[in-house]
Amino acid sequence: MVTNKIKFLDNKTNYFLSIFLLAYTIFISHYFYSYIDWSGDYSLYIMQAKALSKNSVNILLEKMQISLGLSPNSNPYTPSYYPWGFPTILVLTSFLHKWNLFFIKLMNPIAVLLIALFFIKILRKNNNKNFLIPLLACILPNNLLFYSNLQLSILSSLFIILSFYYFDDKKENIAVLFFVTACLIRTNSIFFFIYFILNSKFKENLSFIFKLSLSFLSLFSFFRIIFGISIFGNYEVTPIFEQSQNLFEFTTFYNSSVDFLIKTGELIFFNSYNFSTYLGFVIFIFLIFLSFKKFDYFTILFFALATFIVNYFLYPLDIKRILTPIIFVSLFMISKNKINIYTNVFLSVFIIFNLFILFPSIKDIDRSDSISSQSFQNISEIIYDKYSEYPIAFHKPRILMMKYDVISYKINNENFTDLKTNSIILCDLNFNNCPDLKIYNSVKLLEKDDNFELLQIGD
Repeated sequence: MVTNKIKFLDNKTNYFLSIFLLAYTIFISHYFYSYIDWSGDYSLYIMQAKALSKNSVNILLEKMQISLGLSPNSNPYTPSYYPWGFPTILVLTSFLHKWNLFFIKLMNPIAVLLIALFFIKILRKNNNKNFLIPLLACILPNNLLFYSNLQLSILSSLFIILSFYYFDDKKENIAVLFFVTACLIRTNSIFFFIYFILNSKFKENLSFIFKLSLSFLSLFSFFRIIFGISIFGNYEVTPIFEQSQNLFEFTTFYNSSVDFLIKTGELIFFNSYNFSTYLGFVIFIFLIFLSFKKFDYFTILFFALATFIVNYFLYPLDIKRILTPIIFVSLFMISKNKINIYTNVFLSVFIIFNLFILFPSIKDIDRSDSISSQSFQNISEIIYDKYSEYPIAFHKPRILMMKYDVISYKINNENFTDLKTNSIILCDLNFNNCPDLKIYNSVKLLEKDDNFELLQIGD
């Protein structure tokens, strides 16, 4: 029997899409490397990965505990280590990137590209000739990539979508593997488990939940027994009853709800505008409407609400970083269903609007900083050679700890009064984290260049 292969798109569209994806890969890789500030979070992920590969996890944790203990007025929610999903991926792919930061940075642009290609696979499976979804998957998140704290949400989104796809394809074991990976990269991804409940019968639910639970339990036990750590990181969660009673006041809840709506709106239009609150409200109402029309969309609504509740009561942080998967999961839902003319018009307008936002943003935003300079490398080498026995006060301590084997702790303009005699401070002159130190009897200048000063407080 001869079967005709289903063609995804006509030749002209295939040509256009191929050229776009190739240009995208080159373009995003360039500006991702040139403009994105990866801050200290990624330094810790890389340190965890290296410690995991060298079986020196305990040594790293001791250093992080010292660093956090020395940091005056440090954020009580700052963990000494993050979930181990991304560090494990870094270890498994180390034969490719060789711990080169440039190649490590390419992982997220590649993740976005893979998501776009996977949407093509889904559309092809459904004999759908719409190419707007993979285009939008490439363009829309680029506006968010300027924020260093969003990167893991993009990588976890890839594994969430893969888990949904293979679950729908009745390949439970693969779906479990991808979903567990997503949760170990971003722990709030667990709230997407509702998708599996909505799309299977009761007995199938039991089977999948059993496999999922067994996988989590096995990984948790392995890391606990071998390394003595939690696979999910050691985030310090302050119970509700220990927090300020303002949590239960209407004003506090109202302000947090408005911020939630603003951040939801920012997922669509990159920056906060006067209408962001109303946009977020419209999106929220629209999700409720879609949830009644097609139950799949309740997955997104449930994820957003559960994330908001946990963020509000247990672990306050910038909620936009953990809402990002909504973008990709929404596109996944659209690609699964029949796409009408109204959806096409909406997607087209969306693409054009985001292109108008994207290119000026890249031109205007300057992510260059002194930490990326040769000057920082030079002064860091001096610190390592001459002062490595001292803990170094710096506004980006984890970056210093990643690049060189020293103990560093966080300092800023507000906590200079807490420094003790003989404390050594690395001042970034461009960051303005070194205010007047006249409150101390003597301050010795150890090293200096155009970007940095290395100071020591005397008696």
